[in-house]
Amino acid sequence: MTDQHAGEEKSGQLDAKYWSDIKDQGPLAGITLDAGITPEDFQTYGDRLAQRQIEIYRRFASPDLAHGTVVDVGCGMGRISRPFAAVFGKVVGVDINADILVQARQYCGGVENVEFVQGDGLTIPLEDASVDFAYSGGVLQHIPERDVIMNYFLEGMRVLRPGGILNYSFQTWYTSREGGVDGNRVGAQLLASDFESLMAGRPWRLLGAVADPDDPIPHLNVVIEKATDPPRRGQKLRKRKVVDMPVRTGIFEDLASYEDFRKRWASNTPKTRRRVTFWD
Repeated sequence: MTDQHAGEEKSGQLDAKYWSDIKDQGPLAGITLDAGITPEDFQTYGDRLAQRQIEIYRRFASPDLAHGTVVDVGCGMGRISRPFAAVFGKVVGVDINADILVQARQYCGGVENVEFVQGDGLTIPLEDASVDFAYSGGVLQHIPERDVIMNYFLEGMRVLRPGGILNYSFQTWYTSREGGVDGNRVGAQLLASDFESLMAGRPWRLLGAVADPDDPIPHLNVVIEKATDPPRRGQKLRKRKVVDMPVRTGIFEDLASYEDFRKRWASNTPKTRRRVTFWD
């Protein structure tokens, strides 16, 4: 089998692995995991979540978002792309699934500074050094193969211009190095040591990392600059670099149809919260 055919096969597997369930449930319920979600609450949650991500960019880099282009990797229906467009100069949404991109174009209809591009699930279909910001949220945690996840970090760095900012989030409680063990949409475990190995000798600078201390399903946002100076030796991603910030807490509790989220947060205690395995 040629490399091209192997890539196409893996791409098809990734597409089916994630989007087959969502197709059966419908895009709103499939994306949010709340069966009764309304379009109004879906939009409100996306708008608020996008604002938290914008706050992360501004906290660590104080960038000029209004004149920058951001790529939204794994954009789905565009619930982040749409509010991003009100702040960033241009938004490019990328997803593997053609059907969901039809939904995204409808959801973002009338927003002129958004475009959507179909990817292969393995790479970002943009030119080198063509964007100022790279964002991915709610995506990497569903990819079953660790090498694909890590390649998305390299791809993000590739498409960034020098000085550009990457902001990726992922879940940090998985225990299996192979995805799918705890459910079809559970991805492979990431470790801090994976990043250290991946980025060794590359021109990057860690700006910060963000965790929501009240999130019962622990996530981490990693914020990286594509550095313009030579690589620093021995740069580490360490737990002491993490800043607590309410990334998801406080943005859905008044939304009536987010029943599952409310139950999870209401039952969240230090004893019931999933253990973070990222630093193991």
